[in-house]
Amino acid sequence: RIVVRWDQSERFVECENFDCTPGASELLKAFHERPSSEAVALFNVSYPSLTREELDGLFSCLCRISVLRARQVLEDVLGGGGEVPVAMVNSMLKSYSVNHQCDQVDRLLNRVSSMGAQLDIRSYNIAIDAFGEAGDLGKVGEYMDRLLREGLKPDQYTMNTLLKMHAKRKEMEKVYKVIADMERFDVYPDTVTYNTLMYHLATSGAYGAAEKVREDMRSGGIPADAFTYNTLIKICDRQNDLPRLTSTFHEMREAKVSPNLITYNSLIDAFARRRNVEAAELAYKSLRSTDLEPTVVIFNTLLKLRAHQGDLKAIDSTVKEMESLGVRPNETTFNTRLDAFGRLGKLGLARKTYNEMIERGCQPTTITFNTLMKAHARRSDIEGVRSWYEVMYALDLRPDAFTLGILIDCYGKEGNVEEAERVFFLLKDEEKVRIDTVVFNSMLSMYAANGSMNKLISCLEEMKRMNVSWDIYTHNIVIDAWRRFAEYELAWNAVSDLLDSPILPDATTTRIVKKLSSTAEHRQENVVERFGKQKLKQSAA
Repeated sequence: RIVVRWDQSERFVECENFDCTPGASELLKAFHERPSSEAVALFNVSYPSLTREELDGLFSCLCRISVLRARQVLEDVLGGGGEVPVAMVNSMLKSYSVNHQCDQVDRLLNRVSSMGAQLDIRSYNIAIDAFGEAGDLGKVGEYMDRLLREGLKPDQYTMNTLLKMHAKRKEMEKVYKVIADMERFDVYPDTVTYNTLMYHLATSGAYGAAEKVREDMRSGGIPADAFTYNTLIKICDRQNDLPRLTSTFHEMREAKVSPNLITYNSLIDAFARRRNVEAAELAYKSLRSTDLEPTVVIFNTLLKLRAHQGDLKAIDSTVKEMESLGVRPNETTFNTRLDAFGRLGKLGLARKTYNEMIERGCQPTTITFNTLMKAHARRSDIEGVRSWYEVMYALDLRPDAFTLGILIDCYGKEGNVEEAERVFFLLKDEEKVRIDTVVFNSMLSMYAANGSMNKLISCLEEMKRMNVSWDIYTHNIVIDAWRRFAEYELAWNAVSDLLDSPILPDATTTRIVKKLSSTAEHRQENVVERFGKQKLKQSAA
């Protein structure tokens, strides 16, 4: 049993019940294996007997587990006179940088400089990295100037840090200037340099330029790593080029570059979003053949895919596999299962899953209740929708536009226009909830079904006033509403408006236009012809 005493300023006083003083090797092991408080206590017992070399070797570990104690030790060393331990200073700087304490980085560097100590390139690299992450370009420039005045030469880490800083800010002119400066300092681009450039070009949508960087790597003999291939896989995904995505993965393996979890997550996600079940399952099988352990994100992606298939056995086996591997489910895991059961009409299983979620200590979110409410709404169970809304309200969770859209839709189907309008105006008065297209579609659909033409027109005017965009559902509701109201000219004008927009007609649009065309005396041949041509274009695409 370890007894540790601290004074009011949290300085160590004494520690009892140790049979012997641990040596440096025992301490190193303790830093990696024991709880932080126990490891610090062991360090305090040994501290007076450690040599400077041993202290240098242990200090970076101490910084990792207790910044406070590391700072006290460094204060003792700096206050004791003698040569400044630059390695210890760098470990402390790194700890401050990781914890985003830029003011402490600045303070320590200035103090050590005032003591006449000669800092090394790593000291300045840590400072440049810290202030670069914080977006303080003035301080970055200041430390670059100090570095050069000290007669130090920037290295690859320095230049790559500057490159990353400007790339994140999309300052591409400055990025290319850093690359030009590399030659001036006799620093040559490496894998990190090319990866940084390629990644930020890809995230900006400049896919061709990003792939040109990869070609430059090949021609320059710069080896690619997992980050390189992961970026290329992302590019293929965004360009919807699955054959090239697959070939990039095979190229990665042929190059003896080990795929990591990001690689497999990108593959599985790309295939799952396109409902390519076989390819997604093959990618997962490939992952399981490695030493890598699938994460909760990967399992959530698989769950969503299997949920869309409506395969209850596959959902159950996925959950059991997660448990067997010790992967803790999160709210996305439970929400995905709830959505699956809701789509399949398994309301009992949905409630059971919600109860399990609470028992496992996973906090439900607005999305959780939206999913449960939607499940009951699909079965026109307005009481079930109200019930879950009340639970949500009791938990003090704020409804969003989707929540109230479900309520409006339910009241509309029930024919309770007054209650639907009450919810709508409540939503309008709520500053933090933005009324979106989904909510307006619910209102429009209700007015169309109830034959309230004047209210439908008012709703469309309000939609325009609030600058809420239309989607294909809005267009379909409006076209069909004018058809039902026998306002054929307005209906055909609405079809023309759709054809003039960037939104593509869907199968529902085709059915509505077919019904509209059946009224021969009001048929507008020019619009029918335009619509037919549009459908042919979509089929060809």
